[in-house]
Amino acid sequence: MASNDASIAIDRFAPITKVIGTPTFQAINSRHKILKQNASSVLTALAGGNHGLLALVMSNADYTALTQAVWVEPLNPGMRPIIPNGANRVAQENISSQWKNEFEAWKMTQDVREALKKQIVNAIDDEYLEDLKDPDTGYANVTPLEMLTHLYTEYGELNAQDISANRTELKADYDPNMTMVSYFYKIREIRSIATRAGNPISDNDIIAELYLVMARTGIFDKAIDDWDELPAADRTWARFQTHFKSAYRRHKEREKREQASGRNGNRPMANSAMANAAMETLATSMEQHLANYANAATVDRNALANLTQTNATLVATNAELTTKMNQCLIEITKMQQEIQKLQSKVKGGNRNNRNRNGNGNGGNDNGNNNGNGNGNGNGNNNGNGNNNGTGNGNSPAAWKYYCYSCGLTNDRMHTSMNCPNPKEGHLRHATYERKFGGSRVGCPPAT
Repeated sequence: MASNDASIAIDRFAPITKVIGTPTFQAINSRHKILKQNASSVLTALAGGNHGLLALVMSNADYTALTQAVWVEPLNPGMRPIIPNGANRVAQENISSQWKNEFEAWKMTQDVREALKKQIVNAIDDEYLEDLKDPDTGYANVTPLEMLTHLYTEYGELNAQDISANRTELKADYDPNMTMVSYFYKIREIRSIATRAGNPISDNDIIAELYLVMARTGIFDKAIDDWDELPAADRTWARFQTHFKSAYRRHKEREKREQASGRNGNRPMANSAMANAAMETLATSMEQHLANYANAATVDRNALANLTQTNATLVATNAELTTKMNQCLIEITKMQQEIQKLQSKVKGGNRNNRNRNGNGNGGNDNGNNNGNGNGNGNGNNNGNGNNNGTGNGNSPAAWKYYCYSCGLTNDRMHTSMNCPNPKEGHLRHATYERKFGGSRVGCPPAT
């Protein structure tokens, strides 16, 4: 290919979109595929001439496995041919012609390599390639393959989504328009990705998955039967590839024969009959699917109606329970009010008894009514009542209740524990004996 032809091919390269941020395996791999397509589109006689310059973005091992050819890098033959002294005109012309071919092959390779490299540099932010960049020459001496290898190594770690997508790709249906050579290369790529992820796919797993893929095509039935007849020891991965490559070739030959025989008038009639039968089958299948869909829709409507009725019942029940709960709350409030009234009466009666007992036998009172004294004011009193408190019989604590925020109260329901108007810093555990600095309203002066 002449240099100007290479320029035309480069102008037709598929564009590569820019990667935003850190490149991932998926981002690198998808752009690598476009690079391979672009390199393959270049017309050249190098390496058999069937795959363009694909070798510029593939390892030698992968390139040979795919193309069955060996890539030999064209060398720079120099800026002009070297013609020995004394060479005749024919020899000079041969040498010049050979030099021209070698120079054009070398220059074409360099031009395409630079174009591919430029696509990578434009697609990947510089910070992710700078490890390869020379301070003086930049990327001049870096190849596209070296850039791709670097990106895969540094940023191509596979995540769970990549691994799952790769497994799904392994199970994808086979396209009969793809040659078996290309198909098995794709499978090798899938296995390579799985190995890179630390989850390699064994030969037995590959065979099991691809056996099902081949069976679904409907064009390898004979090959499937022949494979099943093989001894277990012969059903290897290498044999599987050879077996179905041969089956693919036989399939293509059979297609050619059928196309040729279709011109004699009999084949079209057979094809028409087959088409009619297929249409009838399709119509029957669609009718059945529509019937199933209608049944499913009816079931869904019934289910929705039942759900609506159930929801209405729940709403009514909830309203009824709410009404009953409100009535119960009203009754509870009334009962609390009655209890408070009874407590007030009890407190009034106790207060009168304490006043009477406190003044009963004061003349004989020894003034020491502590511990288990009987509360009549007589040191030796054996009367009624049992005062287990620690204070004096006439102490305010004996007949009033203490609140940290409000001081002494007459309401046994108003203590530090249940003060209705607690002040800031209110202590619920404060008592008359342990005020903790609380209010002294109603309390005797401190002695």
